[in-house]
Amino acid sequence: MLHINNETKATIFSLTAAIVFAVACFWDADPEVYLFPRILAVLMLALGLTQLIHAVKERAKPSQKPDAGAIAWPALLPGLAVTVVFVLSIERIGFYTGSFLAFLCIVLVYGKRKWNDYKALSYKAMIGLLFMLVLYGLFWKLLYVRTPEGWLI
Repeated sequence: MLHINNETKATIFSLTAAIVFAVACFWDADPEVYLFPRILAVLMLALGLTQLIHAVKERAKPSQKPDAGAIAWPALLPGLAVTVVFVLSIERIGFYTGSFLAFLCIVLVYGKRKWNDYKALSYKAMIGLLFMLVLYGLFWKLLYVRTPEGWLI
């Protein structure tokens, strides 16, 4: 029976997701409207193919250690929860405010310093603000993409 390790599973999943996304972006769509998603689709395909090449090369080498095992879901759950809340609330609070809050939450959850360290909190908030300004410049000024506007814009 063929043994598929975790890296091969991740490669198959990421390449399949990239192909589905690319087909959705390029299939009967206005090129001008879908420019940014098409750029992302091509990048995702390139990364998926790179991962596939790496997985094939690693499979050809003799295994030095067994698979690491299952994914550490408890460590991923806070980030997944923040992502779900962000997606569900983006229409209500706005893209830029939601992006700032989601970024700040992820940095607070996964950061090394405690959230009640006020110096670290202010530093993380400034980085989150910079992140939001980069998103604003990218989407609003460079790509002319209208983002969801909410109560707090």
